[in-house]
Amino acid sequence: MRYDPEVVAAAFQRLFRTYRFVEPAEADEMLRVYFEALDDYETQDIEAGIRNMLSGRVDGFNPSFLPPAPLVAKSVRAAMMARLDSEARSRLPALPPPDIEKTPESRARVKAMVDELIANLAPAENFNPKGKTMHDRLAEHDAYFQPTLNYRTGDPDAEGDMGGSAAA
Repeated sequence: MRYDPEVVAAAFQRLFRTYRFVEPAEADEMLRVYFEALDDYETQDIEAGIRNMLSGRVDGFNPSFLPPAPLVAKSVRAAMMARLDSEARSRLPALPPPDIEKTPESRARVKAMVDELIANLAPAENFNPKGKTMHDRLAEHDAYFQPTLNYRTGDPDAEGDMGGSAAA
C-alpha cells in the first residue's frame, strides 16, 4: 500500500456523495473493493483520478451511475501516467561538459584568429570600396533592379469585364 488511507477514503467519500442511492453498509464494501483495486497507486494519483472523474474528464464514464472499481483504476492510471510524463519532461537530460582542453596555446591561437577577423572587417573601405554614400549605393541598386519589361500590365483597353466590352 503506497497511499494514505484517510486521504483516499475522503476522496472516495466525495465521489460517493454525488450518488444519492449508495447505502452506508454498501459503501463500506465498495470502499474495500476500490482500495483493493488501487493498491498499487500513490495518494496524489488517486486524488487526481477521482478529481478527473468528478469533473467529467474520463472517457467511458457514465456519470449517472457509480463507476466500477476497474474504471476508477483506469482513471487513476491515466492520472499517474500524466504525472510521470510531466516529471520526465521536467528532467531533461543535460549535456555533459565538453572534454576540450583549453591550453594557453589554443587560447592564443583563437585570440589571433579573432583579432585578424576584426582587423579585416573593421575598415569601412571593405564595405564601401568606391567611397560612395548610402544614397548613391541605393540608387545604383534600384537602377540595377529596374524592370525592363516589353509588355504592359493592367487593362489597356479599359475592359473591366475581363475581355468583354467596356461597361457603359
